[in-house]
Amino acid sequence: MCLKQNRDHDELLQHWLIHDKMLSLCLQKPAHPPSDRTMVIACIAEVAREIGPAITAYVESVMPVAIKDLSSTEATNRRNAAFCVGELCKNGGEKALQYPDQHVCDLFLSY
Repeated sequence: MCLKQNRDHDELLQHWLIHDKMLSLCLQKPAHPPSDRTMVIACIAEVAREIGPAITAYVESVMPVAIKDLSSTEATNRRNAAFCVGELCKNGGEKALQYPDQHVCDLFLSY
């Protein structure tokens, strides 16, 4: 079971790498509507939950965007951003802990 699970995670990570460029372009362009951003943030959160510590490589590119969306005017964006930040904090290791100004991970990891 463990070997199959590792293969599944490797396959998921490879799929993630293929779409990494597309996702980062979508996240960085402010012209995209809030609904696009929330879908991408939620997808990243789901991936982070599935691949666990393998998400560490993406924390530095995703965390600032997710933190920014915590203050979105759209409730759905805030909810998905909180989900994403929480998953990045749980699975992102030391890289996730480098955001002390916001004390984000302290908040998410205390529950």
